[in-house]
Amino acid sequence: MPRKKNYGNYAVINGKRIELEPHDTDFSILAAPESVDDTSIDAELEHVSPNQMRARAKSSSTRDASMSKIRKSNVAHHVYIEQDSQQEMLINDQIFLRVASPAALEEIKAEYFLVDAGTMGNTHVLKVTTATGQNPIKTANMINEREDVEYCSPQLMPQRQRHRNTFVENSVLFSEQWYLAGELTTHPDVDPISDVQAPEAWQLTMGASNVVIAVMDDGIDLGHPAFSGKPFHPAARDFVTGSDSPNPDENDFHGTPVASIAGGVQGNAMIGVAPGCTLLPLRIGFGPLDQMQTLREFEYTSRHADVVNCSFGFPPLAFNLFDPGFVEQMTEITRSGGRRGNGLVMVFSAGNDDAPTSLTAADNINGVRFLGFNSANQPIVRSIDAGRTVTSGYPSIPGTVVVSSLSSLNKKSGYSNWGPEITITAPSSNGHELSNLSADFRGFYRGLGQIAATNRPGHGRASRPLRDDPTSPNVREDFYTDSFGGTSGAAPVVSGIVGLMLSVNPELSASEVRSILMATADRNLDTVPDLPNDPNLQAKTGEFVAGRSLFFGSGKVNAFRAVSRARALNPEGAGGIRQGIATVNLPIPDNNPQGVVSSIEITGAGLVHSISVSVDISHTYRGDLGITLVSPEGFTANLHRVFEGGAADDLVHTYTTANNEELANLASGGVQGKGSWRLHVTDRVSRDTGVLNSWSINLLPPA
Repeated sequence: MPRKKNYGNYAVINGKRIELEPHDTDFSILAAPESVDDTSIDAELEHVSPNQMRARAKSSSTRDASMSKIRKSNVAHHVYIEQDSQQEMLINDQIFLRVASPAALEEIKAEYFLVDAGTMGNTHVLKVTTATGQNPIKTANMINEREDVEYCSPQLMPQRQRHRNTFVENSVLFSEQWYLAGELTTHPDVDPISDVQAPEAWQLTMGASNVVIAVMDDGIDLGHPAFSGKPFHPAARDFVTGSDSPNPDENDFHGTPVASIAGGVQGNAMIGVAPGCTLLPLRIGFGPLDQMQTLREFEYTSRHADVVNCSFGFPPLAFNLFDPGFVEQMTEITRSGGRRGNGLVMVFSAGNDDAPTSLTAADNINGVRFLGFNSANQPIVRSIDAGRTVTSGYPSIPGTVVVSSLSSLNKKSGYSNWGPEITITAPSSNGHELSNLSADFRGFYRGLGQIAATNRPGHGRASRPLRDDPTSPNVREDFYTDSFGGTSGAAPVVSGIVGLMLSVNPELSASEVRSILMATADRNLDTVPDLPNDPNLQAKTGEFVAGRSLFFGSGKVNAFRAVSRARALNPEGAGGIRQGIATVNLPIPDNNPQGVVSSIEITGAGLVHSISVSVDISHTYRGDLGITLVSPEGFTANLHRVFEGGAADDLVHTYTTANNEELANLASGGVQGKGSWRLHVTDRVSRDTGVLNSWSINLLPPA
């Protein structure tokens, strides 16, 4: 009789068989601590994630009995030992599956009683259920034997370890900065994967002093220990008074914590995301919005900074407040501003009203309620009625990075604004502005606040400072808070990460920074809101559809992945140059199909993912012109056709894979980057003439 195959002593991960054996005494329980009766089992319990416990039986002989007791009311799995490394592995209820067809997927789900838990690219994440009748390891191994399965693996979970540097040992509050490194704490309200993996990113860079992060906010306490030795940009300014001293006045409380999260120094308390970057403090007023003045402030900022953090906004409106000219100019700053001319990265907080960034009248079925104040400055509930459009200001400006907020339990912060304009999410606090004013918004909003600097006595108002601990004489804990948050705290996390990205690749454009943030984001987020019947959500969900979520945008920002991608795209470190410029001053023959040809030699090898071509042509009638890009392999893309552009003079424009269909087709076809790229310019109509002054090309390799 053939021996029955043991499906439970191995796993296949990325094509490799991993031999496993159960831990002698330890097992895991898939449940939150409050749902486990620890008096019923003879084992020690450790809380390892919000919904998973680790149990340790007193001996190997009592392990199975303890597991049996737990399994009467909860799911329990062995802890496994990987035989090659002796690394301990926990499992949960998930398996990862890639299949040949949708039909095969449905067959497998039905046969093994699996339910959807999301996707990771083309990988389906499925959960075993009680009806499955076996653990994920056995289930995955059995599914793997089907011919229509590319692979199926259980989720093995080793204990993650951080690459530590001196900042860990020297910063007494760093162990509480869960939003930077989630596994520094075992607090039950912290999911270890809710962080941004900052320590991993710091192994690549802690920020370069020639990268400038502007913080546009109320006053910043420049003498705070969180900024001790910090390089401040000499263009620091108070736009309210016109002085160059943006320190707080007596009513300021916000700018100091925001700046400390983005770029606080490596010291003996907390640490900012980009401690090595230069800060540019800019104090603004928070009275009525003057669009012209606001635009001037951004133009000033653009001349001096690489990225600007904007943790401010205004309440939702039923109409678009901004003049089209304001929007056009702000958008242009994101395209061509910034101190390097590559576009100023504008990072805006999404807002704390649990309101949509935009909503059509038809989709506004419940009305939108939010916090307001009456004439006596008392908090009240304000609303936009059902059947009316909703807008929220700055997030509507194209090219900006709009940041929503994620709680320490890896789900939408109750207060966080949401909508199609959200670019990305970042960890911050949790709660709801209306929970004390309206029964409709009362819920259980679990989650920790952020560690941040707070104004010192006599330097503005403080934000709920910690109690000073006399046992640590080198640190004044009351100069810090553990209660900062809102989307105001999420935005500077992203601004700091942008500073790190530009530190390893200063030639990135603002558009490229935004694209990298989105492409490298994590999507393993809890999409179920704390308040499932939240009327402001209009029955919308946070599920990812085509890579986008109304709650989270493209996902949670990941510092390590974003900085790694930015560094990989640096032409100076990528094995050859993938960009070039030609200043040629070539006269363009009038009414001549031969035209002129200019070449740029690219040395960087490999496939091209995206292409941008900038042209500068002087001409008295640009409708005469035809412009074609020719790749080293002879593939062509028409950038500008004859009679396009009408009777206007000159042609100064950048063509990209985003705005030119033929460039997009060229890139998607797998074109090689290395070799001679040619620009062919013709004038096909008589009389008007011109000159090709210069052109440039920038090629990005695949992600």
